[in-house]
Parts: sequence; C-alpha cells; structure tokens
Amino acid sequence: MRVILPYLLGRNEVATNEDLWVTVAELIDLEDVENVPEIEGVNLNRLLNLTALSRWTASRAELVFNNEFDVEALTEISELSRTEWAVRAGKLTATIGPWRIIFVSGDNRRLKGATDYPAVDWRDISTVANALIMESASLRGVTRRLTISAEESANVAQDVADVTATLEDSYRVHHLTVRLPASASPDSLIEVEFPKGLATVVRGPCVALGELGTIAIRLLGHRYPVEPDWLIGHESGA
Repeated sequence: MRVILPYLLGRNEVATNEDLWVTVAELIDLEDVENVPEIEGVNLNRLLNLTALSRWTASRAELVFNNEFDVEALTEISELSRTEWAVRAGKLTATIGPWRIIFVSGDNRRLKGATDYPAVDWRDISTVANALIMESASLRGVTRRLTISAEESANVAQDVADVTATLEDSYRVHHLTVRLPASASPDSLIEVEFPKGLATVVRGPCVALGELGTIAIRLLGHRYPVEPDWLIGHESGA
C-alpha cells in the first residue's frame, strides 16, 4: 500500500473513478493511511468517500481552529461546509471552514488536546446534546459541581435538563459521555472533553470516522456550526 496508494493518488486519469476509490477504501483503514509518509499533504478527497467514513475507525479526534480560514475569501456560502482531507504530521485531518478535525487510530497520546479551550455553557449545547444518547455529564456552576450518570436509565439527557432548569446557576460543561442514537458501534462510548477539545472512545471498540467526526463537530464546534455532507444527520437537519 505504501507504493500503490501514492501511485493512484498521483494519477489524474483515475481521479473521478468512484468505483476504484470505493474499492481502495474497502481494502485499507486509517492506520494504513497514517503509515504512508509519501502522501503527506496530498489531497485525499477522492479517497475519503462515504465508504471510508463508515468503515475506517478512530480512537480519538481533536477539534482545532483553522488558522488559515478567511471568511472574506469565500465566494459562496457552500464553501463553509466543504471538507478538504489530508494527512498532516502523520495524522488524518479534515478541514471544514473555520475548523480542523484531527483523527488518530489507536495511540491517543498523539493528540493531547488544548489547554485553553473556551468554556462552554450548557445552554449553548443542550439542543445538540439532547439529540444524543448521553450516559454521563459533568458540569460546573458558580456554586455547585454536578456529575450525573446513568443508573437505571441509559440516557441522562432529560436528567441534566431537569437539574439545570431547577437550580439557579450557570453551568459550564466539563465533559459528556455520549454516542449517536443509531450508532454502528452501540457498545462504544465517546467522552467529549470540552476544556481540551477532544472526543475519545473510552469504552468499546473504535468508532467510524463519520460518527466520531459528527460528535466532535456538533458538540465542540457549536460556536461556528458547519454542515459537511458526510455529517451523520445532515440530511434530516438533526
């Protein structure tokens, strides 16, 4: 693959051969891509098709600001949701408007997260969070710290809503553990650490890039929402 993949990516005559790229995506995984230094910086849009996004798995994703983003350079609004895929420093990166999502497979130490990520108010993400299956939540208010976890219920979203509505305080979200309602990996659980900008699989097998990316961009990227066409729930506006 270290020879074949750079060769195929360099051939313009196969750039639009969708069947070929679906086949390639079925034969390799994220770890293979991470271990081909010859494709560093190469546009991987043709390879990162829906097959890759549903089959390749990752253990951690980090959401960071895209320092190269220039809103004044946009010629049409759809550019805000266009995804550019590439390997940067050995890590798969999706650039979408003001955001970059960085994925790793297996060694979570390769993504350590930020140290000064902006605080997140529960009210700002509650709509998105309530659309997920939430197993636990850690919130910090001015006078209280709350940790709500599932005991009898598998989803504490309503419990969090009830508690935060009852107590007179403003709550910052420290972390949530969640999964998508229709997850292809229902035994897996993803911890979203808001202070670090990280989404990490903390239970069960690694999850598909599309799932991990959807959770990262929906929750961590709530300030500047983008809608790439691969986003799970995109078609329904969820």
